[in-house]
Amino acid sequence: MEIIESAPQANGASEDSTRQALIATARRLFADEGIHATSIRRITAEAGASNQSAVHYHFENKLGLLRAVLDDINRQLEPLQAEAYAELEAVMRERIPTVTEIVSIGFAPYVYLFQQSHEGRLGLRVLSRLTWESGSEAQDLLLQKVRPYFLRLTPMFQAALPDKPTDVLDFQLYMAAANLIHGLSEITLLGREPDTPVAELYRDRPLELLVHFYSYISAGVAAPLVQPFAPQ
Repeated sequence: MEIIESAPQANGASEDSTRQALIATARRLFADEGIHATSIRRITAEAGASNQSAVHYHFENKLGLLRAVLDDINRQLEPLQAEAYAELEAVMRERIPTVTEIVSIGFAPYVYLFQQSHEGRLGLRVLSRLTWESGSEAQDLLLQKVRPYFLRLTPMFQAALPDKPTDVLDFQLYMAAANLIHGLSEITLLGREPDTPVAELYRDRPLELLVHFYSYISAGVAAPLVQPFAPQ
């Protein structure tokens, strides 16, 4: 109660402006420097908030602020995901789509998020960091926010791959989603060596690069089942 009572008293518009500034600043700092490395004090200062308790006032704690950042990323993704899912449903009404079609249509919202804005690219880097950097609460939050969309795609993959065991398919889709998020968040690495073929592909033929990326993901998901090695 002491934190809330000491929070800045402002009108609704001012409070909303402060809240949005905190979310935007946290997204940038989380993406660039990491969730653990970024302090609440740093976020508050760089957001221009006049009161150090602003994060506690609006979000309760850093986890609440991270939740707000993820909600903001989802607000950008949701219309793109709805459009992609509707397109796949239209295909499903006519026939079973191929794995490549499901990947290229179903994964496209994340590609569009990357292409749309610098803010979108920062969002992908936040998601990428959360897959390996944070503790259980933050990673649980990531799964709550990201996994439902991919679960909606799972029955389509099952229809396209009826002989693949459910647990294997679920694991491979986990890995496919991770590859999608990590690959997009770090894709500028491809241009770091300017005289290599991959840098030329990244620089001059980005649409072709995207096709090859979808092909790579699709091949992994559609690969035939390999029996595990027997223990020695």
